[in-house]
Amino acid sequence: MSLPLRTVLACSLCSGLSLCFLPLPCALAGTSSLMTQPTLTGNWGGQRQKLEEQGIKLTGDYTSETLSNLNGGIKRGTRYAQQIRLGAQFDLSKLLDIPDAGRVQVLVNDRRGHSATEDLIGNRLSAQEIYGGEYTRLTELSYQRNLFSPDLSAKVGYMVMGTEFCT
Repeated sequence: MSLPLRTVLACSLCSGLSLCFLPLPCALAGTSSLMTQPTLTGNWGGQRQKLEEQGIKLTGDYTSETLSNLNGGIKRGTRYAQQIRLGAQFDLSKLLDIPDAGRVQVLVNDRRGHSATEDLIGNRLSAQEIYGGEYTRLTELSYQRNLFSPDLSAKVGYMVMGTEFCT
């Protein structure tokens, strides 16, 4: 399924205009610059810092890839794919008040969109790094603990290679 050029341009324009509103949370929170704060969404009125002090760290990221095939392959066209990752780290030392208890990490990944490789190009190597079908799945459920010193740690559980390596 190929999207009309008008649709692709409209989506690109809307995405670009939405970037104009990114500084708004900083302005409302009194932060001097979006580029100097440690997170995009700020401190949530102190709630993020409070959670981290208690041993709970929430994470999330969004990645999008738009790819166009202008010449060659099966046909010309444009495809869009996206990935949303949400996670939480639980510091068991802080939560349970036990020294060196380790931490538990949970990460969920949601991917949506269409593959330019399958639909437009027709080769076996993926042209879009994040495309992997349309699904929501558990990406990581792990337990990590330092052994003898912070320089040596062990991690067990369910993990995909991309969360620990190549990041």
